[in-house]
Amino acid sequence: MNFIYRLLVAIIAIPFLIWLIIQGNLYLLVLLLVLTLTGTYEMTKMIRINNKNLSKFILIPSAIVLVSSSLNKAELSLFAVILTFILFTFFDIVKGRLQFSLSRASTLLLVIFYPGFLFSYIYRLRHDFSVNGDYFGISITLSVIVLIWISDSFAYFVGMTLGKHRGLLKSSPKKSLEGFFGGLVTPFIAVMIYYYFSKDIALRYLLFSAMAAGIFGQIGDLIESILKRDCGIKDSSNLIPGHGGILDRFDSILIAIPILYYCVRFF
Repeated sequence: MNFIYRLLVAIIAIPFLIWLIIQGNLYLLVLLLVLTLTGTYEMTKMIRINNKNLSKFILIPSAIVLVSSSLNKAELSLFAVILTFILFTFFDIVKGRLQFSLSRASTLLLVIFYPGFLFSYIYRLRHDFSVNGDYFGISITLSVIVLIWISDSFAYFVGMTLGKHRGLLKSSPKKSLEGFFGGLVTPFIAVMIYYYFSKDIALRYLLFSAMAAGIFGQIGDLIESILKRDCGIKDSSNLIPGHGGILDRFDSILIAIPILYYCVRFF
């Protein structure tokens, strides 16, 4: 039943996400804003499990960081982070909340950074490299998202069928070494097959996409697993049937796309 739920969500969500990436601009920005607000809310709930008393008002600066960073307004993003840090820490001073104050201050910055700032790279990858009718930004964004789906799928199936070496990572004891290598190798195989039949994207960019998806996408999954383990939960929420929450579904993308963005930008 869980597999059926995952399949139905994929059939509906994947074409819709592809359409939004192709459309870009306000359509994509609104989607990312919704994802950021939902992901930030999930993180605040996770953190509040350990009685850190993090205010839900953190959704506002997180949204500001997402929009300003997407539109390359770095100074506005920085101002939002600084002002938020000062205000929320000042509330602790006024209320005399000494316990967990250091934890709240550090998690405050994490909550703003993790969903808001990282989600903005989807918009930036889509638009910063698509100028004057050049569709490279669309192509490279879609390529890494598709490769992440391929990596996730093959890591799951290889792990289920061939996985014997499990428990190597405490953050995700069910993950196997075989599944990890399956998720690592298949994106590179996929891009080589694609490049053989189509030369519309330079090979180095396809290899960057494969690296981002196969290596850093799986690292992104493990990073979120660490956060959830610390909070003692299995999923960030139950919003998406068969998938968990927004952070569960986009954990790989949140790490892979910023890595790909800078690879494309600097190399």
